[in-house]
Amino acid sequence: MLYIWSGNLKEGKEEEFKAWVRRSHEEWNSHAAPGWRLKGFHTRAFTVGRYDFSMIWEFDKFADFDSIGKHLDPVYDRLENEMSEFIMPGCGEAWILRDIIP
Repeated sequence: MLYIWSGNLKEGKEEEFKAWVRRSHEEWNSHAAPGWRLKGFHTRAFTVGRYDFSMIWEFDKFADFDSIGKHLDPVYDRLENEMSEFIMPGCGEAWILRDIIP
């Protein structure tokens, strides 16, 4: 299954956000909740779409989705707080996609 979270960046933060993603990408994976794997951060192309970027995670079962609420890792918390400095409040959207053919 894929968990996709999309959002918009604060004005003028795009290049700084991209640099932060490059620096923090491995930390996200090594401090992810049990069962979660970061597929990556993706930005929109040619300004098409409603959101500036998407963060895509993969997990195998719905029980893994529940693990994120119980995940207590100070590095993961720091990364979420750092990311929030780039994002416009109240502009995000998330969804879960599951495989048609497992």
